[in-house]
Amino acid sequence: IFRGIYMRLPPTSQSPEDLKRQLESVLPSKEIRVRTHRGASEDLSRVLAYLNDYLGLVALFALFLAAVGAGFLFRGFLERRAKDVAILMSLGGGRPLVRKVYAGQLALLGAAATVITIGLTLLVLPALPQVLGDLLPAQLMLTLNPLSALLAAAISIGGSILFCLPLLSRLNQIDPAVLFQEAARPKLVLSRRQIYTWLPALTVYWLLACWQAHSWRIGSLFVLLFVGAGAISAGFALACMALIERRLRQVRGTPRLALWLAALNLSRRRPATLASFLAISLGALLIAVIPQIRTVLAYELAESPGKTRHSIFLFDIQDEQVQPLQATLSQLGSTWRGISPMIRAELEAINGKPIERQDEGLTREDEQSARSQNRGYNLTYREALSDSETLIAGRPFTGRYDPANGKPAEISLEQRFADRLKLTVGDRMQFDIQGVKVEGEVVSLRRIRWTSFEPNFFVQFQGGVLDDAPKTWIAALPAMDFDAKVSAQSQIVAAFPNISIIDVSATIGRILAIVEQMGLAILFMAILSMLAGLAVLFSIARHEAETRTREIALLKVLGAGFQQVRTMIALEFTVLGFMAALAGTLVSVAVAGILTRALFDRLFLFDPVTPAMVLIITSVLCLGTGFLATARSLRLKPRLLLGR
Repeated sequence: IFRGIYMRLPPTSQSPEDLKRQLESVLPSKEIRVRTHRGASEDLSRVLAYLNDYLGLVALFALFLAAVGAGFLFRGFLERRAKDVAILMSLGGGRPLVRKVYAGQLALLGAAATVITIGLTLLVLPALPQVLGDLLPAQLMLTLNPLSALLAAAISIGGSILFCLPLLSRLNQIDPAVLFQEAARPKLVLSRRQIYTWLPALTVYWLLACWQAHSWRIGSLFVLLFVGAGAISAGFALACMALIERRLRQVRGTPRLALWLAALNLSRRRPATLASFLAISLGALLIAVIPQIRTVLAYELAESPGKTRHSIFLFDIQDEQVQPLQATLSQLGSTWRGISPMIRAELEAINGKPIERQDEGLTREDEQSARSQNRGYNLTYREALSDSETLIAGRPFTGRYDPANGKPAEISLEQRFADRLKLTVGDRMQFDIQGVKVEGEVVSLRRIRWTSFEPNFFVQFQGGVLDDAPKTWIAALPAMDFDAKVSAQSQIVAAFPNISIIDVSATIGRILAIVEQMGLAILFMAILSMLAGLAVLFSIARHEAETRTREIALLKVLGAGFQQVRTMIALEFTVLGFMAALAGTLVSVAVAGILTRALFDRLFLFDPVTPAMVLIITSVLCLGTGFLATARSLRLKPRLLLGR
């Protein structure tokens, strides 16, 4: 039984957090927990903190896509300004001055983007409680933190300069002699030897990911998965362009003009094709991966065919109630599927070193480790593993504990719990059970499938150690229909008023509802990332259309009709969108499989509907974006275009 005391303190200059730490330092037991008003809703705040982490990581997708588009457009901008650069150099301005001038332009554009972003944020924030549903109270008023505004400004201004730094470094390629060459069109080409110029941007991106995830491990994993997905998509794009180019060289006879020109444009304009391909494929990956993981979670919790699902959990069963409860269940035509003892204890020492209360630290791993050491524990003892447990390290128990052999008691730990406490097979743990010291040695690590909803514990002793310790029992009843479940609950409560009952199906429903809300929030961010990818595609297509106006005019002069040119554009963007979406959805299946294995310790459940829908919708959106970006150039008359 847990009891809480709520205290309202008089006004003082001391912060609640400082007072909390002082109280924790003098309390006699870690079982007594102190929480400030900010931490009172600990579970909800933790869920929202994790949701905030994941939303931030998704936002980094959009940041990268924006960087891809900005880098490509800035490259074209610098190439068009080659003569301006040459003039500055001819008038005595050195290359450092030129770099400062264009870096200043990037900073001004970043500042303007920050102002627009902050304005849009102030408009969107009031609607977030309605979007997030049950995760946030509808009456909650959200405001923009000044630190968040400063961070947005730093990312917008500093990020623009960092991501375009490789291009600024290539201004050395522009020779002032270009000023005297009328038809010169210098290209800023990045060589492999200058890959180091990307390191500052990649380092900052990695630090942002770790900071946003509040975890070096998760942030690094995110960057590795992201870079890996980008490398696979880029490799797929380059392979497609090489294949198209090879097929074009093998063409014999008179091919369809529109198809031939579309393929030629995709293979010849590699920077534009590659940048557009990355933007679309990564956006498609993000949208496709989230519903697949959500499908696996729903299947794991509620929809696995043939899975034996419990319907009721019973808590606080006393020793003397075990036999009468079993008799009552027999009268109801049921029995428990699993019953386990539960003993409250406090961790005293690890390998002879006393445990000290820890602050939660900066990272999520620090928080989990602190909670693991500061909390009280529910111990159990069991002769063998349950159906939801798998031994992954060490050995099974040797049997019941025999104090005469002089060996310590044997303990089995859940693997992730052991990782948080940095424990492995052979380590020793000492617990305090109501004043009695009990020491044991870790002999095995277990993987537990928590979604089985069976009675499972982080720490499990061998039988014969804790049999006489004060304990209660926890039991699970098998699946039953609604009427039988209601009848069983009524009769158990009437016969044993102290026993607590949890309806598993209702609990699963609440979990799925929370997951659905979180999934919608993350999917909303994923859609925004896809829109960012489409914006990148639009900008690149608009830029390419402007640079190809004379080419389009020449096609019309040579006899190509409007419909042929329009078909060429349609084929070009449809093929680009389809191949990019195909790469993104294929990579999403691999990423979902990796995350599913890491989160649920099971193989991936492939859902073909989501990738197919993303593939079709993305192709259609790319086609529409291409038409929208090139509409102006297609409408212009050849006479006007050739007269430029």
